[in-house]
Amino acid sequence: MRQNCPVQPRDDSSTAPATDFPEIAATALPPGWAALTPLPDGAAELHALLQRHEVVAHGKASTPLAAVEAELSEVGLRNRRHLLLRDAPGTARAWASIYDRAAGRVLVSVTVDPGVDPGTADQVAGALFDWTLRAARDLAFDRGLDITQIDSGAYDDDARQQHWLAGTGFLQVRTWLQMSRPVTPADAQLAAQLTLDPNVVVRRVRQEDDGQPDHLDVVTVHDVLEEGRIQGAVATPVG
Repeated sequence: MRQNCPVQPRDDSSTAPATDFPEIAATALPPGWAALTPLPDGAAELHALLQRHEVVAHGKASTPLAAVEAELSEVGLRNRRHLLLRDAPGTARAWASIYDRAAGRVLVSVTVDPGVDPGTADQVAGALFDWTLRAARDLAFDRGLDITQIDSGAYDDDARQQHWLAGTGFLQVRTWLQMSRPVTPADAQLAAQLTLDPNVVVRRVRQEDDGQPDHLDVVTVHDVLEEGRIQGAVATPVG
């Protein structure tokens, strides 16, 4: 399930420079909790937190460690900001991120450890969603925009996340199906039967030195998908 909400940028009539990606005040967190920016070497800890959430939210962990490492890498941080919350003993309990996907489009994510008691989880989620909205407004302000779209999502069976999103002002606008099927040797024959336009060139996405997908190639793939979605939407009859 995917939800989004248009958000107006802050009214900044003063001449003072804006605070970029403001942190969470200690008073907004449970006693002893702390907010900090996660470092790349903490990817395994965040991945474990995300896996705990995924297992409870939809029955299995599906995000690979490499995906979290990519978000915290030098390339990933070009258009992302992260905030990590630790409880009093120092355990990573919640993680929020914002992804400056394109002008006027920000993707936000809030993950709270399912082991946190409900009352504390509500408090922590509220603080993190407030942070993501402020940070998204700052992104819109820096881009010179009057409004930005904010997207987030929740699994179909994750009532907790859905409750937080609705409480933050998000509206459900789209549902995504996650489907899979086994791959068999016979699938190789399907590729051999394809006849491509001679003007079409098929190649693999290039890789960076660290093994991650080339940033420009990823942007190109995204543009192709977006253009296909837009054209499909125009061509699809309504009603």
